[in-house]
Amino acid sequence: MESYRPLASKLLHPVGEPLGPAEAIVRLILRGQDPDGRLHEVVADAQARAGGDLARGLTLADLATALLPLS
Repeated sequence: MESYRPLASKLLHPVGEPLGPAEAIVRLILRGQDPDGRLHEVVADAQARAGGDLARGLTLADLATALLPLS
């Protein structure tokens, strides 16, 4: 169980409260700094387009972050 502590820490608010789906996803996929919050905007947009379907929101966020625009 101890090996899961780093993952669990990404999914909890600093004061121990649960995170919203968009914030949890951003914390899981964020690999570096995101000072202007662009990643959060992409994930929040994906969640909004998914209409409450978390699996669809995860898929849309994954596609939006993995397949960056070519331009």
